[in-house]
Amino acid sequence: MIWVRWIAAVFMSIVLIPLLLCALVLTQLNGTFLKHGFYVDQIQRADVYRFLMVDVLSSALDESREGGDETFLGAFEEDPLAAYGLTTEQVIGALNRAVPPEKLEEMVAPFILQIGEYLTGERDAVEVTIRVGDHVPAVIEEMERLFAETGVYALIVERELTPSVREATLQVLSSNRDAAGWMAYLFETPENAADRIAQASSRVATPRWVQDQVESAVDEVVPYLVGDAEEFEIKVRLAEEQVDAAGEEVASILREADAYDLMYTEVVEPAGPGSRETVIRLPPGVEITWGEVVDILRQVAPPSWVQQQAEKLIAEIVPYLAGRSDEFLITISLVDNKRESETALEEVVASKLTEAVLDLPACGAGANVPANARSLEGGIPYCIPAGVSPCGIVERFRPEAAKLIRPLLLDPIPDKVTFSELDLRTGALQVGGRDALDLLDGGRALLIEGWTYDSAELRADLGENADVLDGVRTLLSEGYIYTHRYGGGGESGDSMGELMDAAHEWSTVIRRYGWGAYAGTVLVFAAVLLLGGRTWQRRFMWASLSVLAASAAALVVSWPLYEAFVQFDVRSGIAIQGALRETYLLIADKVTVVLEQSVDEFMGGIRWWSGVLLVMSSASFLCALLRRRIVGVIGRVRR
Repeated sequence: MIWVRWIAAVFMSIVLIPLLLCALVLTQLNGTFLKHGFYVDQIQRADVYRFLMVDVLSSALDESREGGDETFLGAFEEDPLAAYGLTTEQVIGALNRAVPPEKLEEMVAPFILQIGEYLTGERDAVEVTIRVGDHVPAVIEEMERLFAETGVYALIVERELTPSVREATLQVLSSNRDAAGWMAYLFETPENAADRIAQASSRVATPRWVQDQVESAVDEVVPYLVGDAEEFEIKVRLAEEQVDAAGEEVASILREADAYDLMYTEVVEPAGPGSRETVIRLPPGVEITWGEVVDILRQVAPPSWVQQQAEKLIAEIVPYLAGRSDEFLITISLVDNKRESETALEEVVASKLTEAVLDLPACGAGANVPANARSLEGGIPYCIPAGVSPCGIVERFRPEAAKLIRPLLLDPIPDKVTFSELDLRTGALQVGGRDALDLLDGGRALLIEGWTYDSAELRADLGENADVLDGVRTLLSEGYIYTHRYGGGGESGDSMGELMDAAHEWSTVIRRYGWGAYAGTVLVFAAVLLLGGRTWQRRFMWASLSVLAASAAALVVSWPLYEAFVQFDVRSGIAIQGALRETYLLIADKVTVVLEQSVDEFMGGIRWWSGVLLVMSSASFLCALLRRRIVGVIGRVRR
């Protein structure tokens, strides 16, 4: 009968091993994975928030700068950060100042806490909103500060604004290099015009002004994006100093092109009887072109008068082009100029008369010609008669030609000429067509009214992609919303929801029936205690040995076996090629660390309780074994 009791006690001791192990596992589950705060604690211990804001962002940014079209920087022809002299450390530093890891934790921790409560069966629904838009203004402020400190706005002028102005100018100017008119005269070629206008724009649009306009535009757009406003309107206007600078650049261009010559080309010359090639015939047979007459008018003008008329032209045109006046009228008196040019024109006519006579052949014998130069009545002969000198013929016709200079050459020229904004617009239309006229009007409108861009234009430009804008505004205004109810009744309905449901079910089962492991352990322990012997000393020895064996088995499982055979490596399960591969592997390494850290804490708890039970059971066994000696010692101590 005693052997039956011992066999039963041994059997119960063996059964106690898995039951005690289950009880220890349940105890640790309740203290770790079934405790909703456990997940938040593990993330904090692993410094995940700093890892995301520094390590992950830095790695993703570096890989994007080095990667190809698959990265988010691959859409640009060149790395925009490198183009503007921004390093990864500077960008990450600005982002971390705007959203430090502590603020990220404030945003994300409630979400993780609710997920933990759902996974542990403490709640049947997850309803979380992460307010992303609340941190947008801080990010924008830090980026603006970074741009200002690193000189990005100066590079925007150099790399974006100036090339854009040059390209736009080339598109609207005529490709005809021989075209007459203001543009052709001022710049000779469309390329020269584009270069000079782009240079002028860089002096008008200073980096400080660009910074003010960008920050003003951001102040308008950000409230729209985060849902604080239903529309926006960006207004870009030139300040007074910019308008002054624009006027100075226009004046500089006119001076570089010699505004006086421009005045004759565009104002005086068109006032004559025709084009420069128009021929004017004097009765003696002398021909002179209208262009030669204009050139003489230009040459004989006194320098002081030239300067005066040039500055007058500049003073009238610049305010109009700068948008400070709606019209202009330039009046130029040519009375003195005409008088000064009469003598010069006499010399030119005399020279042409002499050339014409010297080119005549000698008359042949029997030719019917006058005997001397004085008798020539029909004009310059077709040959030089015998006995008549060419100089005599010239002297015969020179006074007659001189008398005709004023009525034929100078009187057709008005005593004064005018040039107005209508003439300027007509010239622009002739040179560059409607595009050139639009450029003129657009430039003046930009200086007068500025440039506006609103939310309606943005949506029109986006076209079919306007829904992307709506999605961004919804995310920033309402935040990231995640809802899920047990059984897939939420909005997620995805694989993550299914995994969450499975964890929720297991947690519920463990919470509901986990007491069975504790009850079974107590019952089996009681059975060993009763079956182990007839005396309480032997019973406690049997019970202590069975607990010692079970706790030793649990200690072996949770320590050497776990250390030897359990390894965590999330990285090996990731097959990623191409964009951001190293970043994903970096995240996998962190997941491995968090997983290993969590399981270590779980197994460490089992190890600790196993050790405690091992010590307690060993002490209990020794006490039972040495009961008589202990009682004797106690008795002697009492006496």
